[in-house]
Amino acid sequence: MSVLAFISTPQNEYEKSFAVPVATEEFFYDCWIPAINALNLQWVNLFPSGIEITKEDLDEHTRSLNIFDIFLQGLPKN
Repeated sequence: MSVLAFISTPQNEYEKSFAVPVATEEFFYDCWIPAINALNLQWVNLFPSGIEITKEDLDEHTRSLNIFDIFLQGLPKN
């Protein structure tokens, strides 16, 4: 299983084929969830069970992902 971004109501063939893997489910739970909880990013926490992001919600979700990205960039590289 994996966490995947896709368009729930595609309008054309490109949108129908659009699917971006975000993380394996195991990696998401083992690595993402602890950081998500520490950063209090409630929306990102819902990704594995499914969440529909509307245009109206996009700014809020983008901010959450940016916070998460900044956090990840600060981790030591192995």
